[in-house]
Amino acid sequence: MLFNYWAFGLKIQSDIEFPEFVNAEFDMTDLVISSRKVSNKLKSKPLIEENKEAINEDEYYLEVDNVAKYYAYQGKIIDVDINPLADSRTIRIYLLATVMAAVLHQRNTIPLHASSIKWKNGLIIISGDSGTGKSTTVSGLLKSGYSIFSDDVIVLKHEENQEVQARASYPMIKLWDDAIEKLQSELFENRNFVVKPGYDKFGFFFHEQFDRNSYPIKMILVLKIKEVDQVEYQELHGGEAFKEFIAQSYRPNLLHSNSLRALNYAMLVAILKNAKLVVVNRPSVCNPEILLSTIETIIQHEYPV
Repeated sequence: MLFNYWAFGLKIQSDIEFPEFVNAEFDMTDLVISSRKVSNKLKSKPLIEENKEAINEDEYYLEVDNVAKYYAYQGKIIDVDINPLADSRTIRIYLLATVMAAVLHQRNTIPLHASSIKWKNGLIIISGDSGTGKSTTVSGLLKSGYSIFSDDVIVLKHEENQEVQARASYPMIKLWDDAIEKLQSELFENRNFVVKPGYDKFGFFFHEQFDRNSYPIKMILVLKIKEVDQVEYQELHGGEAFKEFIAQSYRPNLLHSNSLRALNYAMLVAILKNAKLVVVNRPSVCNPEILLSTIETIIQHEYPV
């Protein structure tokens, strides 16, 4: 059976079912995902090859023990050689993360490690290292009435007017169990979808609210855990802002060529010409309501209702 989906700004046909994606109808396909045998080698010489991973300009190979072998070609094909004993969710996790990042690079688009909300015909993105509270903050904003755009990854692309805009990845928020308890919201009561077997992390879908349109980025909030007594924030400019922003690149090890690194650089520079970047420092133990209140203060100061 074939499934038609929309995700990461792409029209996808797949013989693997993805509950994370949005069902779609289309005539032309951007990406085909197939379950089939995968060779251990690339067709052409790899530029990088290590730890059961190989990459060149057109191809990407990843082998995950006891899960699957993945092969991506020219941003148009993903073949998945599935271990019959592997859990279906685990199989999809690697494809949705590393393999899809490779595909996006092959298509000359840039994935950015950030969650985001829609605000005033644009996006406010919330970035930072894992564990800093991106998804929890976005979930809190959703609870407060803001509109979620994407969780964890957005896709940057030059649109027809050459402006860099962002598209959403897929409609799921991922939250740890302790974050769900702190949020105390009926929006996150159903813990039926486990993100990864054996982990207390759960997925919450928002298919009906999912927006396929692209938007410009108006503000970048970078969350950082620091040795501070309370939540603090500071707007950065110039080189300092760029240094913080480029650190949010998603799977930067896959930026294997000078042309890709230049594309990544150019897109981030273009965004910073029109978007403010604010670093938000929070203590390691932080009340999510206080962090959320600070984020809302920053947003309302720049873009009052």
